Amino acid sequence: MSDYTTNDEGLGGKALVVAAVLIGLFILALAFMGTSDAPNLPAGLVDPAATEGATPAVDPNALPATE
Repeated sequence: MSDYTTNDEGLGGKALVVAAVLIGLFILALAFMGTSDAPNLPAGLVDPAATEGATPAVDPNALPATE
């Protein structure tokens, strides 16, 4: 028998704290990624959702349609 006592708590408590911190950081990262601006589309491309239900633009230089 030993003359001293050991206080061996294991990793249970520490692991839970580390897991909680990592999960919190992951949620914060997702939140910051979700708050970004609309994507930058190349010139000439339009986001279809932005023009849904809009009336088509009229080109003033277009020739009249002939049948």
